[in-house]
Amino acid sequence: MENLSHYQERVLDKIYGPLERTDPLKELERLCKLYLDFLHNEKDRYLISEFKRAVEGKLSLHLASDKRFNDLDSLKEKYLEQTKDYISNKCDDLGWTGVDGIADLTKAYVGELIDQQKSIIDRSVKVYIDIKDEEPMDVIQFVSDLFLDEHKFNARLKIDYLNAELSIFSEWETNQSWKSNQNQGNIPAEKGNPYPHLFKSKSVYDNFIEYTSKHIKDYYIDYSYLKKRLEDESLIHNQTDKEFMRILHEELKLITEEEFDEYFVKGKLSSLGKSKSKDRISNFNKIFINI
Repeated sequence: MENLSHYQERVLDKIYGPLERTDPLKELERLCKLYLDFLHNEKDRYLISEFKRAVEGKLSLHLASDKRFNDLDSLKEKYLEQTKDYISNKCDDLGWTGVDGIADLTKAYVGELIDQQKSIIDRSVKVYIDIKDEEPMDVIQFVSDLFLDEHKFNARLKIDYLNAELSIFSEWETNQSWKSNQNQGNIPAEKGNPYPHLFKSKSVYDNFIEYTSKHIKDYYIDYSYLKKRLEDESLIHNQTDKEFMRILHEELKLITEEEFDEYFVKGKLSSLGKSKSKDRISNFNKIFINI
């Protein structure tokens, strides 16, 4: 600290804070307040460098309590319990029941965990610190790329583990779908009908494609009405909402990846009563009613 000006020494005292051991979160709150009140316009590179170093030191300790930054072993240890909690909370909030609902919720939760780890790798992760009488501040803006390197390595390990978990669900769902088709009996494939386990005839399939090309504006509410009305008219075989949307996304390419992800969060389509409108009823009748 040789050759420091009196001003620099005073600012460093403010940055370093009390000499005794303090709570990392409290120190981050103090440093964020110091930045807002005093350092946000500071031009001295040395002082800013020391401020960021102080933030990194306290943040390293604070992240031990942030489950996003836990190591792989900690994730494995807590994964099952946290997944059960997530499913239980969502079922209470949304009323989802049954095997399909639980499977969808589990996959949604695993997807959220993967996205959290990806945000660490691409540095879009946010760690907000509450400040009295101020908006919360993201302290990741103050850390160097090197600070996140060790966490990036762990993030990649956790993504590999979570993707393996997802593959288990995919295999399970494939088996469930196969069993469902077996229970329905062997539905003969009609020439020109590429999805005999969904559409009951080629004409239903053709009209479905015509309807979707003309009348889908809001994918969620429009497809909700279309599926529920087709079921009500007995024009399609029984399929879960999840399987129906999967076919639209993966096979027919009628909805985007983003739309499919949004549906996954919702977990089910809207009912016929809630999705119907005069225009939808009219559009459906013009295309399907004379089949």
